[in-house]
Amino acid sequence: MKNAIKTILVSLAAVTLLTACASPPDAQVSEAKQMIQAVIADGGQEFAPEKVASLNQRYEQALAEIQAQNQLTFRNYSLAQYTLNQIMDDCDDLKAKIAASKGIEVAVAPKRIKSAE
Repeated sequence: MKNAIKTILVSLAAVTLLTACASPPDAQVSEAKQMIQAVIADGGQEFAPEKVASLNQRYEQALAEIQAQNQLTFRNYSLAQYTLNQIMDDCDDLKAKIAASKGIEVAVAPKRIKSAE
């Protein structure tokens, strides 16, 4: 009986440490920002200003979610990661549309987010 209680307590402590030590998606944040800047550099502001504004707004929302999770003991960055992956997919799509409007052929990157088909 004592061993079972010890096992449960050790398991709970391990789960607590693992979830509390989750690290923020810094690489995804950096990559998403670079991709947004690349869309703007390719002419995204002129081609689709509302989409660029949406990308920036969702990027700020992802940053806010990361900051909110940083304040918690049990951190879960999955929503921020999902949002950042969506942003990067949308950047790929927008870059391809911009290139197509300029008559340039671009290889499309595979989607980071699987569709719910």
